[in-house]
Amino acid sequence: MPPALFRLTGAGHAVPVKGELRDGSAVKLARSVAECCPTGAVKVEPDHDEEPAPAPHPLQG
Repeated sequence: MPPALFRLTGAGHAVPVKGELRDGSAVKLARSVAECCPTGAVKVEPDHDEEPAPAPHPLQG
């Protein structure tokens, strides 16, 4: 797990880090993690000068 995005607790559980990511590759990685996180535990919010990301398409089935 990328240390810029997660810290390990004493029990060894990964906890998302709150903070700002400025490096483009770190932002891309964080968005990728947030997209695959089914519980919504990881959330990437746009910067104040960045356009919000489009809403994902709902699953059809």
